Amino acid sequence: MSNIVLLDGAAGSALQNAGLRPGESSFVMNVRAPETVRELHRAYADAGSRVVYTNTFALNAISARKTGYSVRELVRSGVEIAKSVVGFGKVALDIGPIGLEIGDDDDQLSPDAAYAMFAEVVEIGAKAGADIVVIETMYDLDELKIALRAARESADLPVYVCMTFNTDGHTFLGVSVADFVAAVEEIGADAIGLNCSYGPSDIFPVFEQIAALTKLPLIAKPNAGLPDENGEYTLTPEEFARQMRPFIDAGAKYIGGCCGSTPAFITALRREFAD
Repeated sequence: MSNIVLLDGAAGSALQNAGLRPGESSFVMNVRAPETVRELHRAYADAGSRVVYTNTFALNAISARKTGYSVRELVRSGVEIAKSVVGFGKVALDIGPIGLEIGDDDDQLSPDAAYAMFAEVVEIGAKAGADIVVIETMYDLDELKIALRAARESADLPVYVCMTFNTDGHTFLGVSVADFVAAVEEIGADAIGLNCSYGPSDIFPVFEQIAALTKLPLIAKPNAGLPDENGEYTLTPEEFARQMRPFIDAGAKYIGGCCGSTPAFITALRREFAD
């Protein structure tokens, strides 16, 4: 598996089970319960993850206001916690959508304000020692482009970019695979792919579309299937790993899990592709 790099899996659900309060953002745990976050990162690293994502998804100046902590405290602690356990692996500063409509109208977040929010997180994360910037679960192409430019212009780090697609090859805002690939290649990313939304077998045709349009290293981090009526994800770690085989055959370099996955899923990926 020398050409395959294992990423990690989900964080939010694990932290909910470990004491995250209802309605709280998971990144609060970086300051309030750092050892809990550290143990999760350690579990992924022990399972085989060679890139561990910081517990900073969707952290920005707006979301931090609700926590009582500063962006600096939350980002810096998130990076430092991950770095304390990864060993010879790498720490990826995890950046997600701001969650607001971006535009020039009075009721929208301005592009300049969005840029400043992304840039702040990247600058703090880079100074704290992050090795990579990961922009993931994006569905708005304009926001993705702002985030990518901010990452490129705020730190000298590799930047990996993922959007989340429906099975028809579009995000829920209608962004196509072709538009995604063209925009990312124009601005410049070091790896490209998809994450979240569906399980491996359902979303693989979209991954194939991405692979056909770019020569950049490819990322695949799908969900552990779809949740059932009780909110439980349906795939076992072994089934998930078997369904990831086509991604490897199609050229995926970076693989991991998103919603519903656990360290056991990373262990299953390591065992499946060890040869």
